[in-house]
Amino acid sequence: EFARSHHLVEGETGAMAAIRAPAAEVEALAQSHGAEIGAYNSARQTVVTGSAAAVAATCQAAEKAGLTAAPLSVKQGYHSIEMEPMLPDFRTAAEAIPLSPAKLIFVSSQTGQVADDAITTVDYWVDQIRHPVRWESAAQTLAQTGCELIIEVGPRNLLSALSAQSWPDQPVDW
Repeated sequence: EFARSHHLVEGETGAMAAIRAPAAEVEALAQSHGAEIGAYNSARQTVVTGSAAAVAATCQAAEKAGLTAAPLSVKQGYHSIEMEPMLPDFRTAAEAIPLSPAKLIFVSSQTGQVADDAITTVDYWVDQIRHPVRWESAAQTLAQTGCELIIEVGPRNLLSALSAQSWPDQPVDW
């Protein structure tokens, strides 16, 4: 975490925005304006990421198409090419951390599936920084495993709230 945050405080390297629309619509807009998908949060929310200019252009196109776009309060284009410069430093830091298989069910937000031994590799964690978050798929997998408790670690309960909208009719504490 130190390697990641140390590199990121060196300056603003991008932007992110949540667009209220299905992924297929947002993917087309992002691609045509030079942005990338940063997160597949739900069936109704997709996050774009990349350079500030690309994200702004994607948001303008989305709004012109009648979609709601909300910039996120970040100064980096997480999960995009904007993260590439910090990956070697992160890799070096991660190589110093002993990694072991999960002892409990661990659902990867990178794949959206129950994690396998790939999480014991540095490559997995480097890829986690560079590639989109697949929260919608991860939440579906959590439901399939019979998960009864979800703890969201972050400044707000946004992902839990999005997941609750499509959670199957089974008990869960958020």
